[in-house]
This record gives sequence, structure tokens and C-alpha cells, in this order.
Amino acid sequence: MLKVFGIGDRSLLGGVTSGMWLFLNTLPQLFLQDYIGGIFLWLFIIPGVIVLWQQKNRRLLLLSVVGLWLSMEFFLRFILHYGRVHLMDWGWALPIVAAVGIIALADMLHQRWRHIPALLFSVLMTFIIVGQMGQANRKLFALRYSHSFVPSAYAAAQALAQLPVHAVIARPNHLELLFFSDREAIEIANQTIEYLAQRGKVREPFDYYHVTHIIGYDNDTAALITNAVPAIKNVEISPSKDSMIVLSPMVKYLLNTIR
Repeated sequence: MLKVFGIGDRSLLGGVTSGMWLFLNTLPQLFLQDYIGGIFLWLFIIPGVIVLWQQKNRRLLLLSVVGLWLSMEFFLRFILHYGRVHLMDWGWALPIVAAVGIIALADMLHQRWRHIPALLFSVLMTFIIVGQMGQANRKLFALRYSHSFVPSAYAAAQALAQLPVHAVIARPNHLELLFFSDREAIEIANQTIEYLAQRGKVREPFDYYHVTHIIGYDNDTAALITNAVPAIKNVEISPSKDSMIVLSPMVKYLLNTIR
């Protein structure tokens, strides 16, 4: 990633090595539950790939999808050296190939049990996949909506509104913290502070950016910063009862069911 910012070795060998490392690290994410619902979908994608490859008039479609993925990976990992997954750009092909696999498996099961129509097998497998994907979404919803950030964001906006115009604010990597505020803040992540603390250099980034206030850090990290730079003030966030969201028992039940 340092190459993106013009730092580090920019030789051809270094670029190829970095790109290969980034590419190999994206492969496990194709099987994670957070991205495509886990390895379960591949039980239908793999038969779909085999069927498309065996049919010469459909082989070009399969090669086009694979070529799209590989060309994007080459550009993202070896040219731009990006590490983020771009599944949203070509992920539409996965359910299409999985649908081909479902039909192929349904035909195979129909050949085994001819008294059961292939359509029934297809519908049954589709419902199984939908149920599994629903469970995957339930896990993600539980992580993302375990608690509301709205009260804290309102409290942060009210606290920041009291600061002087010339104040320089630093925050951790919580973008939602300043959602309702028009103030800008410098992002200094908790991991960065921990790394600098091990080397006794916590003060350096705050002196470099002339930070006067910090907001959103936990008590231990805030104490670490203020001990290194006593002039920095920690902006306390205390959500008021008026900003708290009151939910009825029925709404809580529905949210818990979705989560």
C-alpha cells in the first residue's frame, strides 16, 4: 500500500510481489460468509461452472466472466495496488452460475427420481439457498445494528459546536461520529497510536497537525494521548436522554428477529 503514496520500493519486482500478495489475500474472501454467504453457494457454483464448460456454446460466457474477474484483479492489485474487495463489480455473475448449477442438479435428481419433477427440486434448492443467505444477512445485521450510533453522533455534534473555529480535532476511524457535524477532523486510528506508543512517539502526529482537541477515543487511548501531549483537550461525549431512541416491545422483537 505504500506504493500508492509514493513510498517504498517501486521496482518492477517489488510491484509484482506486492500485487501477487494482494491478489492471494483476496481469494479467501470469496468463501467468507460476510461476502457471499460462505462456502455453501459454491456447492452450486462449481456444478454450474462444469456445465457451462462442457457446453461449447456456453463456454464463451464462462470465459468472459473469468476474464472480467482476472482483468479487474490485475488492474486493482498489480497497477493500483488496492487491497479492498471489489466483489460488487462482478459478483452478479456468481448467482447466475449458481442458477445454472441448480438446474443441472435438479435435472440429475429428476433422472434419479422421475416421479418428482425437476422444477420441484429447483424450487427446493432455491429456498434452501435463500434460507442460508438469510442467516448470513442476519449475522451481518447483528454486527452492524447491535447498537445505534445516532445518540453519540448527536452528542458529538453538540460538543463540537462549542469548540473554537480554529480548533484542530483528531478522531479515530469512526466516520459516523461526525455524521451530524459540519466540523472536519483528522483521522488518527487507535492502531496507529498503539504502534507509536510502543516506540514512544505518540506526540509526533499530534504535533505535526497541531491538534488541539480529540474526540471519540476510549478512556485508555485518550489518557495515552493527553499524557503525551498535555495541551490537548479530550471532548467528552455524553448522549442526552432526548436523543435516545425509545423502542416498543414489538419493534424490539421484530429487530431481534431480523438480527
